[in-house]
Amino acid sequence: MSEKLIVTLIQSLPGILWALLAFAIFAFFYKPVRYELLPKIGALRLMGFELSFRQMRAVSRAISLAEKSEKWGVDISETDKERVLARIKRHGDVLRDARVLWIDDAPENCRNERKMFHEMQMMVDLALSGHDAFRQLEWNEYDLIISDIARDDDNTAGLKFLQEYQKKYETVLPVIFYIGVYQPEKGIPPYAFGVTNRPDELVHLTLDALERKRYG
Repeated sequence: MSEKLIVTLIQSLPGILWALLAFAIFAFFYKPVRYELLPKIGALRLMGFELSFRQMRAVSRAISLAEKSEKWGVDISETDKERVLARIKRHGDVLRDARVLWIDDAPENCRNERKMFHEMQMMVDLALSGHDAFRQLEWNEYDLIISDIARDDDNTAGLKFLQEYQKKYETVLPVIFYIGVYQPEKGIPPYAFGVTNRPDELVHLTLDALERKRYG
């Protein structure tokens, strides 16, 4: 073997060693990466896509069923539908893990809206009366209250609850009234965060309230 060839081999030795080291590392980590890490990453991406699809479907279903109710008189334009769906895509993380106290003596009327929030990974506790609501407020921490107004034979039950709530607590949560028949000319009840009978507006109001609480 010539002296020149030996020098060339010696000069190439570091590169060869680095190549062998890289191969050894690849061989060592190939199976964990291929069979453990990559499937988990793929599952997370798939889960995110599936969750986003379920959220969009839940919102669309709530809107569709609200529009079908002749009593409610809800008519939501395609632009408004696209707007609320786009906002959920951008800011849906604000809803995640938020806890809501929902007051309604006829929970079947808001079943789809509650399901809509569940799909957004929100926690929704149901109270059938103001008394039940105060009991739950004593035991649990909430980010928001959603309430009806007419309850049993009292058309102002929700308003009375809000007044009592304001007097009882120094720090109060945002209260959104979600009702069957909305009359805009009556305006927003005093101390309420908002009032609506539209699922898309309910989502907007909820996001507004939670964003204000999170970001000040």
